[in-house]
Amino acid sequence: MIGGAQFSVHRSPSRSPARPFVIVLQSDDFKRMPSRVVAPLVLPSAMPQFAAGFPRIAPALTVLGRPYVLNPFDIATIGFDRLGDLVATFVGDGETKRRIQDALDAVLKPY
Repeated sequence: MIGGAQFSVHRSPSRSPARPFVIVLQSDDFKRMPSRVVAPLVLPSAMPQFAAGFPRIAPALTVLGRPYVLNPFDIATIGFDRLGDLVATFVGDGETKRRIQDALDAVLKPY
């Protein structure tokens, strides 16, 4: 696993128990940049209506054996050096990558 790569999951610099991880969304084409575009992975209990009511926008992801929900509304840019420990990667998981990309497409689509 390569830290900071697209679809890699890192411990969140926020240290919030409800938002323990971030997932890198930024394309590896920009890996030389000093920052990464990330979205938090949150406990489903932290966003119960959102997680249950909008599975396309907030897909469930399993990290270290526990369920989390992608929160695409809190996308942020953080310095590469602020990423916490690498804990997982979805780079080889085509279905999970498709669900993440679908969530981003739904949130960012033009009207």
